Amino acid sequence: MRRRKHKQVRRALRFYRIQHGFRAPFKVLADGNFINAVSVLRNGDPTELLSELLGDKVRVFTTPCVMHEVRKMGNELSKARDACRRLALHHCGHEETTKLPAAECLAQQIGEV
Repeated sequence: MRRRKHKQVRRALRFYRIQHGFRAPFKVLADGNFINAVSVLRNGDPTELLSELLGDKVRVFTTPCVMHEVRKMGNELSKARDACRRLALHHCGHEETTKLPAAECLAQQIGEV
């Protein structure tokens, strides 16, 4: 099962490298739910786990809107909040007064797919 999953990941990466010119270090935008799942369930650093999965260097980013949303969730996501602080910050351009939900902010940063 694990070998099959890694083979599928390698194939998908090869497709994106050829078709879209992706190259290492891969830049990954992460939201609060992903960071929470990695920090609580896997007890690890998101950067290390993603680089192991993708087989190359990875830079994991988060946005101020994601940080704001994780802070609003309270003590439930304290591990995710600490993990978010350790990640690099991608400035999304949203003002402090006009913070968007994390999903909308990340969708705007990625653009049309």
